[in-house]
Amino acid sequence: MLKKTFILFSFFLSLLFLGGNLLAENKGNLSYGAETNFASRYVWVGIPLSDGPVLQPSAWVSLNKVTLRTRGNLVLIEETNEGQFNEVDFFLDSTHEWRQISFNPWLGFFFFPNQDVSPTSFAGLTVSYPISIIRIFTSHVADLIAHPGMYFGEVGISYDRNWGSQLSFKSSTSIGWGSPLFNEVMVGPSRSALNAHLVAASLTWKPQKYLFVRPYAGLSVILDSGLRRELDDPTILLGGLAMGVEL
Repeated sequence: MLKKTFILFSFFLSLLFLGGNLLAENKGNLSYGAETNFASRYVWVGIPLSDGPVLQPSAWVSLNKVTLRTRGNLVLIEETNEGQFNEVDFFLDSTHEWRQISFNPWLGFFFFPNQDVSPTSFAGLTVSYPISIIRIFTSHVADLIAHPGMYFGEVGISYDRNWGSQLSFKSSTSIGWGSPLFNEVMVGPSRSALNAHLVAASLTWKPQKYLFVRPYAGLSVILDSGLRRELDDPTILLGGLAMGVEL
């Protein structure tokens, strides 16, 4: 399984950059790049998916507001899968605007080498609208294959600011909720709940035109008392550093 996943990951990565080179004549609408992200932990919507630090390489190509992306999760230390990829993901997403409202639908495929977890697919949608210097947003994601009906949603606000062409800041805060099936699969109790308060912030520096460095931090607090009792770490402070190139 691991060998097949690496072959698929390498093929998909080659396809991204081959496609980027073949479409290079249409530079006005084309961008592509790669990133290496070091994270102190792998945390999704307040739920820890690793016990320690991970490395997440990714690559993407975008054309006409449509993006094809791949990402892997490499376990670094102190876990069963230490030194191995235990997740490889593929995404297709797009961005649309209507009367200042932004729509970002996406479809993801998730594979879990070295784990006794079945592959699955998720569909998601983020909608946002600017109000003064902030944006209000709501995001929704649902499992399509492994656990149909598994759903998580959130609503929040975000703030972005640029200082010239080299430095930019992004932050967000949100409240998320999960369906009974989501909490049963991801935590334990089969109950609908107001799951988590999520906070994130990042600072992106571009020392050169195509290079970027992005330190970031996040805080997740599980709100529901029943869910908190099931988790060893219901409150998580995490940090990381992403470095990459985008053309």
